[in-house]
Amino acid sequence: MDHLIPAQGGRSRSYMQRINHIWSERERRKEVQELYDRLRLLLPLQSHSWKMDRCEVIAEAMALIQSLQRQIQELALRKSVLEDRRRCKSRNLMIASSSLPAMDRGGGPVGLHICESDVFLSMSCSMRQGLVLSVLWILRQHQLLVQDATISIDRGELSAPGPGSKNRPAMASLCIRSKALDIRHLARESLELSLYALIAG
Repeated sequence: MDHLIPAQGGRSRSYMQRINHIWSERERRKEVQELYDRLRLLLPLQSHSWKMDRCEVIAEAMALIQSLQRQIQELALRKSVLEDRRRCKSRNLMIASSSLPAMDRGGGPVGLHICESDVFLSMSCSMRQGLVLSVLWILRQHQLLVQDATISIDRGELSAPGPGSKNRPAMASLCIRSKALDIRHLARESLELSLYALIAG
C-alpha cells in the first residue's frame, strides 16, 4: 500500500501548483473586470449603470461603434455631395436643352452617391416650374423614399442693356437624401437617365 501514497515532496509541489493557478486566475479575472469597467465608462452616460453585466457592456459598445461608423460614412458622403454642388456652382454650369451628350462634362449636373440603403443625389440645372415635383416623382418611381432635401436657387443676373441682351436663367441646386426600399434592385442607370432627360426636357 505504501507505493500508493505520494511522497511528501510530490504533495508539496502539487499544492503549490494549485495555489499558483488559483492566484493567476484571480489576477486574470481582476484584470478582465478592470477592462470591462473602463469600457463601461466609455459608453454614453445613460449606459454607466454598474448593474450592467458583461454581455450588456459588450452589446452597448458594439451598438455605439456601429452608430459611429454609420455617422462617419454619412458625413463623408454629405461632404462629397456638398463639394459637387460647390463645383457645379463655381463653374456656373449651363445645361443645353437640345443635346444630352453635352451634359456629360466633368462632374456632370447629376451626382449619385450610395451608402448601404441611403442614396444621396446632388443635381444642378436651370430652374423651371414643377422641377422639384418631377424629381420627387422620378425618385418615387425608382422606389426611393426622400428623407431630407436642400434646395437653393440662384436667381440669375440681368445683362447690360442693349440689342440682344438676355438674362442669365435662374439655376437650381438640389441635394436630396433618400432611402431605397430594395437597394439590391436599384436601377442606378435608369435613375440617372431619367434625371438627365428631365434636365434636357
